[in-house]
Amino acid sequence: MTYSNEKKTRGLKGVGEKLNPTIYQVRFIELDEPIQFESFPKLKELGDWLNTSENIWSCHSTMYKHNRKEFEKKFLEITKLPVDNVIISTGGIGFNFMSPGWRDSL
Repeated sequence: MTYSNEKKTRGLKGVGEKLNPTIYQVRFIELDEPIQFESFPKLKELGDWLNTSENIWSCHSTMYKHNRKEFEKKFLEITKLPVDNVIISTGGIGFNFMSPGWRDSL
């Protein structure tokens, strides 16, 4: 590969991440009481949290952008929640960043 082709490839990868960022969706299932984001300040280290007010949270993580398992492991370690009470997915179930108003759905 020539230098100019390598430069184009790197540039396209950066554009792809900006157009389709890694967003983790965290769904809480059958919790005895609602979880409060403020109770876990270390969660801020995982990334930029876009929504933490409902039963579905979303996080743009650059640290774990290609490793959902590591993100999930760290999240569970911080919150001490059982794995059966949390579903973490990339992008989210039913999530489409291209649809109008997608941020309102988070």
